[in-house]
Amino acid sequence: MNESVRGYVEAIRVRSEEAGTLAEVASAIAELKRAIESSKDLMEVLGDPSYSPRAKAEIVGDLLARSNALAIKLGQTIVMSEAPKYILDTFAETHRLLEVDDLANYVGADSTKSRANGFAKALFGLANPLDLEICEDQLFRFARSIEANRPLRRALSGMGSHPSQRRAIVDDLLKEKTSNLSWEVARYAVSITVVRDIVEIIDGLVAIAAQERNLFVCQLRSARPLSPQEIERIRLSLVASVGRELEARAMVDPSLLAGVVAVVGDEIFDGSARRRIDQLRVRLSSSS
Repeated sequence: MNESVRGYVEAIRVRSEEAGTLAEVASAIAELKRAIESSKDLMEVLGDPSYSPRAKAEIVGDLLARSNALAIKLGQTIVMSEAPKYILDTFAETHRLLEVDDLANYVGADSTKSRANGFAKALFGLANPLDLEICEDQLFRFARSIEANRPLRRALSGMGSHPSQRRAIVDDLLKEKTSNLSWEVARYAVSITVVRDIVEIIDGLVAIAAQERNLFVCQLRSARPLSPQEIERIRLSLVASVGRELEARAMVDPSLLAGVVAVVGDEIFDGSARRRIDQLRVRLSSSS
């Protein structure tokens, strides 16, 4: 089972437990697994990489048509996300994850970046648009507050701290102060055991939330606060450059000296004074 799917399964379990439908979801997944095992044709189709993931999802949707909506969503996500040759094993592992009494001890208290992304994607996909928009904004603000506090950034990134300690910090900072959705995904994200920059991880969750709303985030870093008019002008320019609708998120970074750095996915548009100074230094050093 890949880590993203594992996180997705854990999130579906959380929501089905809350709804009192966990047994129903687990039963539907078990029945689907048996149906795949008993049909050579079905097993061949789901295990064939030449068939599109969407076509496989439609087949699973038909097989689970009378099942719980969470079970359908889970089954379709598995066949769309998992490597074809591991699909049957993943359904078996999913059933175990749904049925085990003590999930924390079964999967461990640890996480990975991919698992955190899968967990968040499941919860975001189940949230209503308003709650998702609020969560996206709260996570963005949380990331900026961490970014401005170096000791907090180090602790939540796993430097010298245990996952249980990091979850306790998130509880103190977010529980009952933000939406339950924001707290849940942030708490899960800090469980990552490998030392990673938590700001990068939370910003990734912000991007996933935006994508769930059919938007892409562009981060605008500037040496001074930008006015709403400046933000919109830059956003429209970037939309024209990348060819997709963007949601602008602005933040102040005094180290830039002047100008703006825009980040859209893996693309960086650097118009800062710091970059121009660095370029000048390179030219001067090469000419000397």
